[in-house]
Amino acid sequence: MRSMKGTTMNLNATRFKALSLALLLAVLGPLSSTTWVRAEPAAPPVETVGIKNFVQYLKSLERATLIRANKRSEIMKFYTANVTRFPKLGRVEELNGPTLMTYTALAGLFCKVHADSALRSARLFEGTLKDSDLEDYIRHYAHLFLDRDPTAQEKSSLMALGAQFGESSTRSWFSKMFTSEPQQETSVNLKIVLSICTAYAATMEFISI
Repeated sequence: MRSMKGTTMNLNATRFKALSLALLLAVLGPLSSTTWVRAEPAAPPVETVGIKNFVQYLKSLERATLIRANKRSEIMKFYTANVTRFPKLGRVEELNGPTLMTYTALAGLFCKVHADSALRSARLFEGTLKDSDLEDYIRHYAHLFLDRDPTAQEKSSLMALGAQFGESSTRSWFSKMFTSEPQQETSVNLKIVLSICTAYAATMEFISI
C-alpha cells in the first residue's frame, strides 16, 4: 500500500507540470504520443491509493461541469470508442502514456462545452482576455475540479500558456488532436479557457481517489 501511495504521489507531482506545456505544443503542432515536456513544479501531492476507472472519471466530469455525457453525441462517441483505454480496476499500475492522453482527451471534450458556455455568458468569446480574466478562470477551474485555490506555480504556468495562445493564430489544438473532420478556426479565447479547464480536469489530483 505504501508503495502504491508513493507511486501515485510522484505521478501527481509531475502530471500538472507536464500537461500545461503539452497543451501548448499541441496548439503549435500535432502532439505525438511520445511528445511530453516538463514545466515547473506543480500541485501539492495528494494522499491516494488509486485512480478513477472509466465510469468514475466520466461521472466525476459530469458532476463537476454539470454536463450530461449522454446529451452530447461527441462525448459519447469518443467515450464508447475509447473506453478500453481507461483503467478498469482503478490501479495506479494501469497508468501509461496512452491512458493519460485518453483522460486528457475526454476532459477536453467536457471542457470545450463548458468553456464555450462560460465565455459566451460573460461575453468574452471574442476580443482580448485581460490578465484579471485569466486569473478568474484559473481560480474558477481550480475550485471546480480540485476544490482549492490555484498554487502560485499553476497560476504562473497557465498565465504564460494563455499569453502563448494569444500570440498564436493556429487552429484549435483540440480539433487537430481528436477529430478528422475539416478544421475550422476557433476563438483564441476558447483555446485559452479550454486549456485551463483541461489542465485541471486531467491532472492526477482530479484523477486520483
